[in-house]
Amino acid sequence: MILWFGRDTTFSVDEMDLFMETPDLDLRGAFEPHVGHLILTTRILYRAIFSTFGVGYLPFQLLTVGVVILNAGLFLAYASRRIGKLAALAPALVLLVFGSDPLHVLAGNGFTIIGALACGLGALLALDRGDRKGDVIAAGLLCLGVVTYSVALPFVVGVAISILLRRDRWQRAWIFLVPVALYFAWWLWTLGLDSSSEGELAPRDVLLWPSWAYQSLSAVLGALAGLDYSFGDGGSE
Repeated sequence: MILWFGRDTTFSVDEMDLFMETPDLDLRGAFEPHVGHLILTTRILYRAIFSTFGVGYLPFQLLTVGVVILNAGLFLAYASRRIGKLAALAPALVLLVFGSDPLHVLAGNGFTIIGALACGLGALLALDRGDRKGDVIAAGLLCLGVVTYSVALPFVVGVAISILLRRDRWQRAWIFLVPVALYFAWWLWTLGLDSSSEGELAPRDVLLWPSWAYQSLSAVLGALAGLDYSFGDGGSE
C-alpha cells in the first residue's frame, strides 16, 4: 500500500539537501546538525544508497517500508507482554497504516524518524530480558537511535526511569548513561559550528517542553481522528 500510494513521490526538500551534500560528505559533515538534529545514520545510508543504486527513489521508499513494518512489529511484541496480543494489535495496526502521516510513511526520509523510534522500542524489548546481553543490546540500540534522530531521546529517558526504579540501578545505569554521554558530546561539539544556530537546543528550551508535548499530543490525536484530513476544497477559496 505504501509503495502504491507513494508511487509518484520523489525527494523531499530535506532529501534534496542530503542529495547535494552526499558527494562531498566527510566525517565532519556526517556529524553536522540538520536543523538542530543529529542524523548520522541517515547521512551514511543515503551516501551508500546513492553510491550503489543511483538516484532512483524506490530504494529509499523500500527502506521506509521496512522500518514501518519493523516499528509496528516491535510495538506489538512490547505491548503484547503487558496488555495481551489482542489488545496490542489495535495500536500496532495504527502504526502500520497511519495514513494521516504521509510525510513519514510515503517519503523515503521517513526512515529517519521511524527508524529512531524502532531503535527505542527495540531497546525497551532488550531491557525486558534482564540479562547482560539484553543490556548491551539496549545500550547499543539507544546509541543508534540518538545518532539517527532526536526522537530517540525520550526512550533514553524512559529506560533511565525504568532502571533507576530497580534495586540494581547503579550496576545498570551505564545503559542510559552511554547514549546520554554520546549525544551530549555531540551537542557540545556543535556549539562551535555556524550551522548549529538554526534549531539549536538551549537549556532554556526545557521550559517549552510542556507546551511542545501538549501540541504534539493534540496533533497526534487530530491525525488519528482524521480531523486534519482535507476532504476536498469545499469552495474555501
